[in-house]
Parts: sequence; C-alpha cells; structure tokens
Amino acid sequence: MNNSMPPGEYQNEIDIRELFSAIWNSKKFIFGLVFLFSIGSIITAYVLPKEWVSTSLLTAIEPSGKSAQGSSSQASGLGGIVAMAGLNLSEQTGQAPLTIATINSRDFFNHLLTFDGVLSGLMAVKGYDEANQKDIFKEGIFDSVKNTWIYGPPSSWDAYKAYRGTLFAELQPKTGFVKLSVRHRSPKFAKSFLDLVLREINSLSRTKDQKEASAAIDYLNTLLVDTLDKDMRNMLTGMIQSQVKTQMLSEIKDNYVLEPIDTPYLPLERTSPQRTRLVILGTLLGFIIALLISIFRYYGTKYKFINSSKEFS
Repeated sequence: MNNSMPPGEYQNEIDIRELFSAIWNSKKFIFGLVFLFSIGSIITAYVLPKEWVSTSLLTAIEPSGKSAQGSSSQASGLGGIVAMAGLNLSEQTGQAPLTIATINSRDFFNHLLTFDGVLSGLMAVKGYDEANQKDIFKEGIFDSVKNTWIYGPPSSWDAYKAYRGTLFAELQPKTGFVKLSVRHRSPKFAKSFLDLVLREINSLSRTKDQKEASAAIDYLNTLLVDTLDKDMRNMLTGMIQSQVKTQMLSEIKDNYVLEPIDTPYLPLERTSPQRTRLVILGTLLGFIIALLISIFRYYGTKYKFINSSKEFS
C-alpha cells in the first residue's frame, strides 16, 4: 500500500500572496474594526479627566551642628566595618531619605489635614473650570458653597491613600536631589498643595530641632554646673555651642531641610490625557487586532476545510 501523500499536503509555509489576499478580502471587516477602535479611543480621550502636575526640585540640607559629635564618632567607628563588609550606606543615610519618609508618613499627612481645603481638595475635586479658573467639586459628596460634606467626611485611611496617589516624593540617586510632584485634577490645588507640603516639612523639622536643642542645652548646662573636670567641661561647652548653633540656624533659615532649586509652579498645560497619542495608539491597536482576527479566521477556515476533505476521501 502506498501511503505517500502529495508534498503540498504537508507544507506548513505561509504563502505571502495568499496572506495578503486573505487580508484584502477582509478589508471591510478590518476597516470597520479600526473605525470602532478609533471612535472608542476618541471618546475615551475626551471622557478621561484632565490632570495637571506641579513639580519642584530640591536639595536636602544637613542641619549644621546637629549631632556633630555623634556623626563624627559614627563615621570613625563604622567606617572600617562598612568598608570591610563592602557596603555602601551613602544612599541610606543623610537628611534626604529621612525627609522623604516624613513626607510620606501618616503623621505628617494628619498634620496637613488641619489646614482648610486639603481634605476637600484631595477627595472632592472632580475637575477644573479653565474659563473661570475654579475647581469643580463632586456635588453629591461635597457642598462647596457651605464647605461641608454631605454624607460626612471620608475616612482617614481613604484620605491617606488619596494623598499617596497625589503626592510623589523621589530621591534621585545620581544627584542626591529630591523631586516632589503633585498630580491633580486642579492645577491651582496642585501648586498650592505642593507649596503647603514644602512649607510645613520645613516648619515641623525646624520646630522639632528647636525643642530638642533647647532641652539639650538645659540638660548640658545642668551637667556643666556639677562638673569640675576640665576636659569634661570643655567637651560639654563644645556640645552646648553645637546646640546653640542649631538654634541659630533654625531661626534664620526659612528652608530648613529642603531648599528649592526649582520652586513649585502653576502648570499651564495638562499632563493627561494625551489625546493625540491615545487616539493613535487606539487606532493602531484596532488595526493589529483586526489583522490577527482576519488571519486566524482565514487559516482556521482553510484548514478546517482541508481536514474535513480528508475525512471524506
């Protein structure tokens, strides 16, 4: 018995002319699907809410005189161990990571909530009236005229999640600069909120260091009165001078822990949606899907017909 089949029956190569013919025969389907995707992407581009981003580039300031003796002793004591272990702690230490962690903390956010307009700006703004330059609030949630919540304020956890989704703090590893940005549906709120964050992180850090320095000075003066040893008195005097220097700097520096290189600005152009790009990508996606469906449909029908022919032969 001769079980050999014609070579063409076993060929798996795709004929380019046949492929283009299959695509051409499905041109109406392809055009229709691409048209639907284009219309859908246009609708999506205009339905998505507009968002603006205000950013600021900052440098973190190491408060001079703060724990100077402790820092030097840690550097001398741990430097050899760090070098032997092959570790690099430069990115994990310093003022910048601490400041970013403080900005992201719930305690700092709860402090920001004490200011008027923060909670409503984060949770109730749905858009921005560019013609009148006014925020548009969600009418069923917040009464902007009476400045009251209709069904009560949102939970602190929901507000904190909104805060973390609005404010972004980033430490740039190559430069050591801190980048803060606020993404929001209102450009005015984006800038004003970023200004508030910078002002309060500097203010809280300044107040904290002032209290710590004052307490340290009182304690060191008490020790100095009861100390007769000359070397010990010299050491205590140096520590007191360091704390006095911290107090002095906290009084004269407005930007205490973060100093702007590029101050927050009012964004004039929206960040999203990028309508042109969205429409182009949507149309391209529709074209690719239409091509794939047309090709699979053609070859699926073809091989189904071939298999059924074999069964009847």
